[in-house]
Amino acid sequence: MAKLVLNAAVFLLFSLVSTICFSQPFSAEVIIKNQPDNKILFGAIKGDDFIKKDSAFAKNGVVHFEFQENAEPGIYRLVFGKTTYAKVMGEEPQQLDFIFNNEDIVLETDFNSPEKSAKVIQSAENENWFLFKTKNSIIKSELKELTTEVDYYWGKNDKENAIKVADELNRLQIEHDLFITQWVKKTDTLFAGKLIATCREPMLDGYLTQEQRTVLFKREYLKTIKFTDEELINSQAYTDRIFKYLVSYNKKGMTQNERIEAYKKAVDEIVANTNRNKKVFAFIIGYLKHGFGVLHLDEVNAYITEKYENK
Repeated sequence: MAKLVLNAAVFLLFSLVSTICFSQPFSAEVIIKNQPDNKILFGAIKGDDFIKKDSAFAKNGVVHFEFQENAEPGIYRLVFGKTTYAKVMGEEPQQLDFIFNNEDIVLETDFNSPEKSAKVIQSAENENWFLFKTKNSIIKSELKELTTEVDYYWGKNDKENAIKVADELNRLQIEHDLFITQWVKKTDTLFAGKLIATCREPMLDGYLTQEQRTVLFKREYLKTIKFTDEELINSQAYTDRIFKYLVSYNKKGMTQNERIEAYKKAVDEIVANTNRNKKVFAFIIGYLKHGFGVLHLDEVNAYITEKYENK
């Protein structure tokens, strides 16, 4: 009996060691239609940076990539290459972003429209994320149309129609926030839930003028999310947020000096709302300095260095 127990224990130990040593890494498999005969790039996203991990040719319309051991959860990207039109016009290549969070992934798409035609065959993260993005995009489009409408009616002093549209705009904003809240609860154990939470925006009352809403946006937009989750560095969640905020400070017809001063104010607000986590804050400062460097706004970068880095 003792020998039998010992043999069983040895077998169990061997099975455990074999599982650990020979377990397969997580993978991403994509079934892609109309893919030209060129390499597909695979990499991770950190803000505006694409960090290449691998490349491969599709075989029989399928491309397969494996994630490295201990690969970080976040947004990853497949770059399929350029269409003929994109090559002539110097446009970006066809690509598809998706979430990896310790699961095998199987997707299906088309080279001619990777994002619009994307279907999730296997992946809880991407099934939820893709579905949310589709529904959220529809609501955002409706909000944009109503905002344009309400500004038109207020501008024409058409109070009756302006009030009707303002009420509709306010109602839809409340519904949108509730929609996001429900999705965050539904995906609270997923990386997708973290991304969805960053889609929340402040309520911009349709009864306010466009200028008043812009002031409110500048005051409240960065407060609607927390800049403390280091995992979200592995996405465009923070950088997209910062970019949209900076755009609100760039008015048409500004002189260069006015634009510089406006961006300095924006930087102060960004710092005040993003300095709660050292790693996240350093990432955002790096993003700002790179962006202002590309725009040749050296005065703004000097301002950031002197006020927030040399302390």
